[in-house]
Amino acid sequence: MELGKRVFAVTCPATWSNLPDNVRSAPTHDEFKQCLKTHLFNHVAAFSVIRAVANDVAIFVSKAPL
Repeated sequence: MELGKRVFAVTCPATWSNLPDNVRSAPTHDEFKQCLKTHLFNHVAAFSVIRAVANDVAIFVSKAPL
């Protein structure tokens, strides 16, 4: 990865643009924090489910008879 793509001035606006509208348009700081926390929790939870399913498939395939 090119160094310029990791600097704050580039990463921050890109990250902000990728947030859902309900997070970006929260009217207060407290509501923003709550929406952001919910968004991040849901994102991590979805990733965990995908990873768990992938692990189950890998275990199933590895135990399959040849």
